Amino acid sequence: MLLATAACGSSSSNASSSTTAASAGSGTTAASAAAPTGSPIKIMSFGQFQATNLSYPEGQTSIDAAAKSINAAGGINGHPLQVEACNDQGDPNIAAQCARKAVSDNDVAVLGSYSQNAAQVLPILQAANIAYVGATAQSVVDTTSPVSFPLEGLNQVVFGGVGYGATLVGCKQAGILIENYGTTTPLAIQSITAGIELGGGKIVKVENTGTNLPDYSPAISAIESAGGKCVATIMPPDQIAEVFQAMRQSANPSITMINAQDTFSTQLLQQLGSTANGMILSSSTYPPTYTTLPEVPKLLAAIKKYEPGAAISQFSIQGWASVLLVQDVLKGLSGTIDAASVLHGFENLTNASTNGLYPPLTTTSAGPVSGAPRIFLTKVLVLKYQNGNETPVSNGFVNVIKGS
Repeated sequence: MLLATAACGSSSSNASSSTTAASAGSGTTAASAAAPTGSPIKIMSFGQFQATNLSYPEGQTSIDAAAKSINAAGGINGHPLQVEACNDQGDPNIAAQCARKAVSDNDVAVLGSYSQNAAQVLPILQAANIAYVGATAQSVVDTTSPVSFPLEGLNQVVFGGVGYGATLVGCKQAGILIENYGTTTPLAIQSITAGIELGGGKIVKVENTGTNLPDYSPAISAIESAGGKCVATIMPPDQIAEVFQAMRQSANPSITMINAQDTFSTQLLQQLGSTANGMILSSSTYPPTYTTLPEVPKLLAAIKKYEPGAAISQFSIQGWASVLLVQDVLKGLSGTIDAASVLHGFENLTNASTNGLYPPLTTTSAGPVSGAPRIFLTKVLVLKYQNGNETPVSNGFVNVIKGS
């Protein structure tokens, strides 16, 4: 397939690039489809794809791969999907620039991934009636803005699943090891606590650490001394190996780590190797290692074809699923395709499918999380990692929000 690609910006600014499939290649099923000839439908992929602290490029590459796959199969009602990526670099000012660019470029939707700057982005998108789709909801505005349609409720849902997941493997007394994430730290602790209490357990110790400690042994020892049988760990990916080292050298070297699947790329799991065996993970979606679900090998093949060498993680699933939702909305539109019509489509989803990657999405009424009406999905998978595989421990998706 021939691709027309234009790039502007650089890693020192709000780097952005746009890609539209021009024609299909040969040798694939999609190649038999006629190349889309309609006017391009423009969307933006947005997130902290590269930054000095945390970088999550997987969302961008999976969104690109999904769009290219759609275009190779004839586009959406004859229109190619054009994606422009905007990396906020963890900078709120650049994030706002990305939002303003989406408005000026007449993008019909912004597909989010991981960003800590929704407070700068969503007011701009809301004023322009642009839907913000598929993001990881972390801030208040993520969970309250009427143009926000997140797939991941990180603080309330995924962290609730961390606590609930502990009880599914018999750990009814857990400690929490968490880095200081500012104002989100208390909510994360509250959600983990609510999750374990939902499963009949309790938190016995909270260790709120500093950043990049040279040794986590004192924190692990304190949790074990308080009676902790497992450790709910909310830490940056680059600190996980050090935490595991402290756990394996503790008084109880078999103590179980419970974590959010978002933390772990395929590459990180490979680096950890057998050290991570037995770890329990909470996830809003199936992991990229779960190839039993047909949509997973499909997206892996597309990323390999269109974005060779790209890192793979839960954010890859999230980005792909976001494009599936956009495709679903666009196919259902008649007449003008613009931001307002796409937003209207997202406001009226009923059991929208991502081919099993997430539970069906309904947006016609507020979600059940108190104070967070835009969190529509409140179920998680609880997974166990063993020798490179992440296998569900829960019986499919389980609800971790009490009373919902």
